[in-house]
Amino acid sequence: MRDEPALIWLPGLVCDEAVWTGVRTRFEHPGQVITYPNARSIADMAQRVVAAAAGRRVTLIGHSMGGRVAIEVARQLGPAVRGLVLASTGHQPLADGEAGELERAGRAKLVALARTDGMRAMGRAWVQGMVRPENLGSPIEAEIVDMIARHTPETFEGHVQALLGRPDATPTLAALQAPTLLLCGAQDVWSPPARHAAIHRIVARGELQIVEAAGHMLPMEQPALMAQAILGWLQRTVDGDAR
Repeated sequence: MRDEPALIWLPGLVCDEAVWTGVRTRFEHPGQVITYPNARSIADMAQRVVAAAAGRRVTLIGHSMGGRVAIEVARQLGPAVRGLVLASTGHQPLADGEAGELERAGRAKLVALARTDGMRAMGRAWVQGMVRPENLGSPIEAEIVDMIARHTPETFEGHVQALLGRPDATPTLAALQAPTLLLCGAQDVWSPPARHAAIHRIVARGELQIVEAAGHMLPMEQPALMAQAILGWLQRTVDGDAR
């Protein structure tokens, strides 16, 4: 029997299993979702994934902050990672100077809102730039806000600290030998297509796909298209390598 790589799904900032539900239901063997509610660093999040991998060969599928976690796991596990799917994510550390201070201030404002008015209020504010404009006021927006509201302000603050302290993943991506699929919503303003194109230029075995009619919350905005992209890529690359 062929040694099939297990799938591990990694959600982003204050997301949980729900971010992947519409995608994973289209997989015969969907693998597992790993969350990190109490973590405060990308390294801590990655350690949880490494422990869950438990010597298996894995394919990592990460969205947003989960993509950064996937890259760090790949750095630690090396050849045990058969493939990576990096969706709506980035690879650079916090910027120096004014750009970095603006990011700190913006994230601190959201943390303060979560503490004073609650996670649902924060989620309603945060989601405005996370989905394509046509999805505002839709059931998709409601599902995202419900998911965010299941988290505590303490978890949110920990995730924010992890992102502010994120490492520069460029060296890891440059050394990566596993096939890598880059997915991005065409209307993603937080992690735009240009950022994924930059990662595509770094990785040795990369494939870039832009998904139409989606913003940053690609897995919930276009789950069928995302699943189709991943399944096709797995057949072309990761499964082919396993033979």
